[in-house]
Amino acid sequence: MIVMKVLKFAGNKECDEKIAETVVRFELFRLFMKKIYSVTHITEDVIVGREMVRKGFSDDLACMLHAFVVSKNVIDLNSYIRFNLPCIIFYKDEFQSGFFRSIADKKRDKQYDKLAKNLFCALQKDLQNEKTLNEAVKLEMKMRADNQI
Repeated sequence: MIVMKVLKFAGNKECDEKIAETVVRFELFRLFMKKIYSVTHITEDVIVGREMVRKGFSDDLACMLHAFVVSKNVIDLNSYIRFNLPCIIFYKDEFQSGFFRSIADKKRDKQYDKLAKNLFCALQKDLQNEKTLNEAVKLEMKMRADNQI
């Protein structure tokens, strides 16, 4: 749940208002998507983010996700995966994906990369395809069952 972790805003009233609006919009999209998909948390965040991009809220989402990544530290595999979700959400957008990747690269961890590699690969696929969606959900559920995340 990315939006629940966006606690530290930019300190700029206009920017803070935009982020707060986007947090609410993200949660509204989540509620709508829950009616369509029954998925795990991380996969759900990717689906919701991509749907917001598809509906024209790319810039707002990028602003909110930027506030998230600059205010968080990587402390375990779960936080590492969440820290890298913006790269996955925007993987088709070279500019945004590259921007978030440059931030993520500063906190790159080879051990976490290895553990999360299959999940990252699955999440980058078309999650509107039932087969690839199920693959991502199964990988996330397995990681949860193994107490990795």
